[in-house]
Amino acid sequence: ANVGPSDDIWFPTIDDKMAGLAFVKGLGVQAPKIFCCSETLSDLKSCIWSNLPLGHEYVIHVMGGTSSHSNQGTFVLPDGAELGSPSPSSTLYRELLRGESFTTAQIESMIESMNGASYLVQKFISGSSTSQTLPTEYKFHMFGSEIGAITVVANRGTDRAYFAEVDEDWNRLDTQGCFEAGDNVKGQSKTQCAGLYDIDFREGAKHAHTVKGLNVGNCVPRPSSCVMDSLKNVTRVLGNLVGVYMRIDLFATESGHIYFQEFT
Repeated sequence: ANVGPSDDIWFPTIDDKMAGLAFVKGLGVQAPKIFCCSETLSDLKSCIWSNLPLGHEYVIHVMGGTSSHSNQGTFVLPDGAELGSPSPSSTLYRELLRGESFTTAQIESMIESMNGASYLVQKFISGSSTSQTLPTEYKFHMFGSEIGAITVVANRGTDRAYFAEVDEDWNRLDTQGCFEAGDNVKGQSKTQCAGLYDIDFREGAKHAHTVKGLNVGNCVPRPSSCVMDSLKNVTRVLGNLVGVYMRIDLFATESGHIYFQEFT
């Protein structure tokens, strides 16, 4: 992808995962290695079977499909799988994002059902050096070089998964309760109630709702000052180049290595 600050109205281009990766690579920002990039499922399976033997850890991204948002189109396979094999076995392979194990046939079926426009395979980066876990994600809501908020997502794929909203000084922004629909709106569509929502703030203040299936975190550990400074420096450089609102997603390992995920 040939994108950059000199192009006219170029910033929507980097919402595409491959274009975003190409953009940050040119700036020296670290991202997981790319193994395969395919436009068809058959090419994806061929690439994996030819280049990634069993035991090779990788992540498959289904892009532009029916379930490509909120990580539904992402498959994290720390032990690999037999995708592309002419005769796959019934062996179960771990998928960390869902916290379950599937056969190769089941994984292929899920990917196929998403009708992806393209497919990307990247190296899996574990959050821990002692066990295969998903690293903590830091989603920076950037307005140019200004940090509006940071969404923290940790422990994905476990029963301890959570999210939190903080500012750049790690003050919580999610402690004032949630919007709760009033009785005359619950169970009704927006059309049925003429687009008006009766918000029950008193009730909402007592309830912590899930966001994209994740609970609000109780205790949200702050990264070390070194990691936090690096996260903010990277996002400020990228945000300043983009020049408009953009969510910039990074993740960090326990050892402090920082990687770019995507622009949104």
